[in-house]
Amino acid sequence: MRASSVVIFFVAVAISGKTFAATLKNDVVQKRFANSTSCGGLLTAEEGLIEYKLDGNYQADEVCIWTIRSPFRTGINFTMNRMGFEAQFDGVKLWRVSKYGISRAHYFSNRTDVPEEGYVTSSVAIVTFHSIYSVQGKGFSLSFRATPDTDYSFKHFEDYNKKASGSEVVTFRYPENLPYQNLEFSTFTVSRNTGDPDNNVELNITSLHLEYEFSGICKDIIHVYYFRRGMSYNDFSSVTPLDGVCDTSQVVPPIYHPGYYYKADAIVILLVTDEQNTGEGYELSYRYTTRN
Repeated sequence: MRASSVVIFFVAVAISGKTFAATLKNDVVQKRFANSTSCGGLLTAEEGLIEYKLDGNYQADEVCIWTIRSPFRTGINFTMNRMGFEAQFDGVKLWRVSKYGISRAHYFSNRTDVPEEGYVTSSVAIVTFHSIYSVQGKGFSLSFRATPDTDYSFKHFEDYNKKASGSEVVTFRYPENLPYQNLEFSTFTVSRNTGDPDNNVELNITSLHLEYEFSGICKDIIHVYYFRRGMSYNDFSSVTPLDGVCDTSQVVPPIYHPGYYYKADAIVILLVTDEQNTGEGYELSYRYTTRN
């Protein structure tokens, strides 16, 4: 039932420069507080703070993506403390990340009266900041705090948040040492560096072997999303079926989306597993390329 060499092809916008990568497993000591002043990254803590160019000017065409993990909590409260967005369509969006996929939870724009609250009903959230091509403005201060209630639906996680750069092919396999865990909910994000929408990252999923029944029904799945900054309600679009996929044989032929080559800024992969049996996981490769 498995195909031996099927490739899923995606393209995301990227820039050459310094590579950023972050990862955290649930078997390390968790932080109570984490903060970030960089454009994107991974924050795993009960509470934290993002202050991006708070007293400086952001540029046109910026894209920043943060993964926020408050382990095994049922929700995360966010507060926009300060901001100086210049244009109507510049802003910060909160995204709920769950076993069902990614959905928008809140939007802070230049029409927001601070302080303003936002809430995400999951233990994982994505925070995105984007600016359009024509204006500049001041940055923002966004704090978060997890709810006290515990989420018992998953027991394991591992998160990656990477910036793509350079022309060399980068290979990533998850998990590195087989197998993955039961009751696992893990994320992988790769995005372009900020400020240069004219370059791209090619990303291929070269292997996908998760648990499934002989009838072909998936027991463990991945969801694959691409992020496209802009003015639409939902900047994340799924390139896999709503129920997810578990084997390369399910994605023939490769998936293409009109306009994706020119407009994607990041790709997010969610791994969701059930309570018994596992599989090999997935493998992908990505590289920096110049837009044709």
